[in-house]
Amino acid sequence: MARSLLRAFPIQQLLQQPQQTRSWELAEPVEGFESLTPVQGELTVRHGHSFLEVTATAETIVNLTCDRCLWLLQPPPPSQYAGANLATG
Repeated sequence: MARSLLRAFPIQQLLQQPQQTRSWELAEPVEGFESLTPVQGELTVRHGHSFLEVTATAETIVNLTCDRCLWLLQPPPPSQYAGANLATG
């Protein structure tokens, strides 16, 4: 069963401990997002006294289809587009 895009993470204990960091491993499908593998990654929350710093990394495998010809595209190896913005239009 796929999870919603929104998910609660228990940070109450972290709020009591300034300068502490908490991380969660992610490995699950995301509802409304079609992918060939579950989304995998890590979510990290750091308490910085007057703020929370939230960082995340995630990866999955998706099918890409050309909008013009509707052919299924083979994405390049990850090393060729790491950090690139793949959004079009």
